[in-house]
Amino acid sequence: MRRLLPSIPRQRSSLALASPLLLLGCFGDDLPTNLGGSGSTGVGGSSSTGLPTTTGESTTTGAQDSTSSGSTGSSGSDGESSSSTGMEPVDPNCPGCITLVEGLEEGRGLSLHGDFVYFTDQADGTVNRVPKGGGELEELANLQMQPYDVVANDDQVFWTTFVDGGSVWRANLPSGPPIALSADGFPRMLQLHGDHVYWCAFDEIEGRVRRVSTAGIGNPPQTLVAVGSGVADLVVYGSNVYFTVHEPPDMPGLAPPGVVYLASAEVPTDVADLEWVALDQSEPWGIAAAADTIFWVNGLGNPDDQPKSVLSSTAAGGGGPGLLALDQTAPWGIAADDSLVYWTDWTNVKAIPHAGGDEIMVAQMQYLARSIAVDDTDVFWITKEKVMQRPKPER
Repeated sequence: MRRLLPSIPRQRSSLALASPLLLLGCFGDDLPTNLGGSGSTGVGGSSSTGLPTTTGESTTTGAQDSTSSGSTGSSGSDGESSSSTGMEPVDPNCPGCITLVEGLEEGRGLSLHGDFVYFTDQADGTVNRVPKGGGELEELANLQMQPYDVVANDDQVFWTTFVDGGSVWRANLPSGPPIALSADGFPRMLQLHGDHVYWCAFDEIEGRVRRVSTAGIGNPPQTLVAVGSGVADLVVYGSNVYFTVHEPPDMPGLAPPGVVYLASAEVPTDVADLEWVALDQSEPWGIAAAADTIFWVNGLGNPDDQPKSVLSSTAAGGGGPGLLALDQTAPWGIAADDSLVYWTDWTNVKAIPHAGGDEIMVAQMQYLARSIAVDDTDVFWITKEKVMQRPKPER
């Protein structure tokens, strides 16, 4: 592992200075550069053919999150969420899948705990859960401002509201009132670890990794790391927190370069002492950990920055990143178990062995596939309109 000296924080360039298409590439992670779909090739194996994508997405940018800026977007759905029992015909583009929920306005965050799948509908302002395998949909919170990510334990559910005056929220299960645990600017992704909930913030000037106790009310949040750029995602693994960072772009309209950092998950780390797992990454988004390995996905960027790829590195760092899959369309969410890495790529859901090889197509034509999670037997993901489940691919 090496240390990276901090750079002086810089104000990001005005959105008005770049062309709309380039801005969508920089600040709208739901929008790939190739809207017609593309083939994707695993580094060590054969290609898997992508299918044409749907291009009717429209977003509004009220905040500087590089994903969709807390956007509500537009949807052709009627906004009514209805659960599936799993006994209805499966998605023809995903044999073996169960549609757990459909009719979402803007599905975003998703996580698993126990027998439930927890998820957010960003435009509808709701936090919800549904049983694995299908069943009755429960609305856990409503009237939330841009609810983004969500996690849960046996007794509580936590979520972020991705707005300037956002917060990390908590509610007792199954129907407790929402309680704001910590205000923050553009809080984004979450993870529960021990007796703390961790989150990252992706605002205009300063990115942060923070945590707060899951018990009680009024506990002061602890800032573990503050950097002069947006933090996109984080994962706590062992005694460290690993997180992806977008540096301010060098010129208006360019995709931001990025770094994958690590820091202590227990005590604050001075930015001058930050250690890195990978430098010169291309707009890194989701991050996951398993089997002493850190995995992440890169977005847009220059060829030298390994854009639109799935990468890995040992949790201890050093040796440089390993390239697992390249030539993706718009990779965003990622999850891992002890043998496979899973990710969402615009309209596809894919997997690949830790050591690389042939890509495995888990599902196709999944309109705006976003967050993804796995348990011992199944893969779960959320799209703009649905929550999906299917058995893990056979090895």
